[in-house]
Amino acid sequence: KQWYQRRVRERKKPTLAPSATNQRCRNTKYLNGPERGKVPDDKIAWTIAFPEYKPVRYTSERVLSKPVWADPDIEADKKIVLKFNKVDGKVNRTSHTGEIKIVGGVPMN
Repeated sequence: KQWYQRRVRERKKPTLAPSATNQRCRNTKYLNGPERGKVPDDKIAWTIAFPEYKPVRYTSERVLSKPVWADPDIEADKKIVLKFNKVDGKVNRTSHTGEIKIVGGVPMN
């Protein structure tokens, strides 16, 4: 038990290494969509300043057709509030990589 408690206290939050990040979202193009903004490996972590980053705003036609699994458009309807960083009804809006930062009412891209 003492060993376990010591290991828990010593545990640190993991850092994001390029090999541990979602490579699919770092492809150069959205599936049937526009080019993605490129992010170099040394700028993946949100804690690193990257003022040149200009994310592409894109929502696929499939999501725009409002399937039951898709979130509503929280940018178009400001009355809609999704609860990020917690379980929101039946939807788990937490991230395994840490807290989701909300900027202007929407999750940071």
